[in-house]
Amino acid sequence: MTASAWGLALVTSNDSPTLGVIYKLVEVEIGGEVRSAAKFSVAKVTYPGRKQVYRFSHPDGSFANDIIGFGGKRIPWCEMLLETVMIGGKRSVPRTDLSAASQRCLQQRARLPEPARSLKEESPPYPVRRSARLEGLLEEVRRRVQHAARI
Repeated sequence: MTASAWGLALVTSNDSPTLGVIYKLVEVEIGGEVRSAAKFSVAKVTYPGRKQVYRFSHPDGSFANDIIGFGGKRIPWCEMLLETVMIGGKRSVPRTDLSAASQRCLQQRARLPEPARSLKEESPPYPVRRSARLEGLLEEVRRRVQHAARI
């Protein structure tokens, strides 16, 4: 049986470093069959399936919007934000240099629209939406769960 989960939180303090993890099952494989899983509570909806975040940019290079969709599909005119870093419990990519990560963060921040950089409450949020296919799978899983509950 294999499972895919999404969600990780890192919490540290000087005197007691810890790693807090939020595990949300989104897919499970049993006997070669892959089944999507989801959570439906209003405050904590979990979308099923493996995901990817696709970032679209304007011609000038500034960020336009993100779409959360299914992973694996390459779209040539956008950047894929999520990458595999662990396989079988082992690191699959070299460790990122802290100064390089800091520089990349500053470069990426500069490409955000000004309202998103300002962090003012009245500013419109950076546009992020879920793909129609992802929304459809959530409804499909919801129907499957509701049907199973009636049986």
